[in-house]
Amino acid sequence: FPVTISGLRYEVVNYDFGTNVRTNPIVAGTNGNYDGNKQSQVILPKIGWMYENRGHTYGLTYSQGYRIGGVDINRAKAIAVSYDPEKTNNYELSWKWNLDNIRTQANAFYTKWTDQQVEVRKSPTNFYDSQVENASSSELYGAELETTYDFKNGDNIRLGLGYVETHFLNFSNMQSGGSVKSYTGNQFPDAAPWTAQTSYHHLITDSISSNITLRYLAESFNNIDNGILS
Repeated sequence: FPVTISGLRYEVVNYDFGTNVRTNPIVAGTNGNYDGNKQSQVILPKIGWMYENRGHTYGLTYSQGYRIGGVDINRAKAIAVSYDPEKTNNYELSWKWNLDNIRTQANAFYTKWTDQQVEVRKSPTNFYDSQVENASSSELYGAELETTYDFKNGDNIRLGLGYVETHFLNFSNMQSGGSVKSYTGNQFPDAAPWTAQTSYHHLITDSISSNITLRYLAESFNNIDNGILS
């Protein structure tokens, strides 16, 4: 029968901020101290099921994650702006298979990102008038596969392959001409869709070992406009 895994985490985060910022020397009165405090509370549930059969282990889990809020400085308006935590809803389907000298594991995942912390431009003409806000939502999904082979002398070789798709579901920003541009459907910057890795671990003595790793990253967009691949 499947084994049920469940948990609940509750956190209270208090943070105080105080800084002396040289914001924008062009605009008078923008240099000075910016102080404040903020409290955030979060409840993070987790539930999952695991099933084992003849060396195979299957799993299905749902969990929530978050990144704490913070404070940004709007240099044009000379104000400190606080932003709330962002949350993720994570779904994962996993499989593991262990033999005498071969270990294989794979997973497929989907993550829904809400209240995402992004830099938002507030003015079409003032470069300094921008600040971090909870102004975006996005999703990412993909799969990973990893196999490890153990040699009798203690060495092992590991092979891994991963694929991920990323998309903004809701995000727009003001442009220099005054128009608002939507980035909905665009991929995350610097998020390579394909990754691969192989490594060889060699045991020299009981306390000394060496490791050689080769890694591959596919091309990804280097900006939010998705105009340039790198």
